[in-house]
Amino acid sequence: MFLTVRVTVGVWQLFKYVITVRRGGEEPRPPAQSPALVRAGREHLAARFSRGVDQYLWEAYKRPLGDVDAIGKAVNAAEAGAASGPDLAAALVLVQAALLDLDRLAHRAIVAAHREGLSDEAIAAVLDLPSAEDARRYATWLEERAALPVDEVVFSAAEPDRAREVGGKAARAVRRRADMATEHTLPAEQEQEDDT
Repeated sequence: MFLTVRVTVGVWQLFKYVITVRRGGEEPRPPAQSPALVRAGREHLAARFSRGVDQYLWEAYKRPLGDVDAIGKAVNAAEAGAASGPDLAAALVLVQAALLDLDRLAHRAIVAAHREGLSDEAIAAVLDLPSAEDARRYATWLEERAALPVDEVVFSAAEPDRAREVGGKAARAVRRRADMATEHTLPAEQEQEDDT
């Protein structure tokens, strides 16, 4: 229920954004989603689409899929007719989280560029913006976005070693199953001969 209500609010915000942009509004993209809603979206998609090592990491450590990976899995499932509305709503929420992460990274890049001596004119030229003033406005907008709260995914130090161990075991199990299937599968021609 909570996820459905929050996702509905997120979808409404996305709809408002599309209307604003089509009317020539100034808002560059939908507002960032709340950390709680992003966390709920990550949890939903991890529980729904994690397989293999990702499934183990989700079940053992509550480590979600990466946002882009989760979005891709939900969209692929939708294209195959195997996704639900909540899956796609969660994917849309994670699109916003991923865009916020990119904006935060872009902000850090602009700060680093300024620190290294690049002028607003140079940044405008690199970003194909019309003027230095536009570069300053973009930097200010990124700074505001970078200050927004986010749902940080924190991993334990033991996870990478355990994931490698589990991944190795999973790979060996898959190879064993494939070998067993090959040993017990007869070519179609032999099966027909045996039936006669």
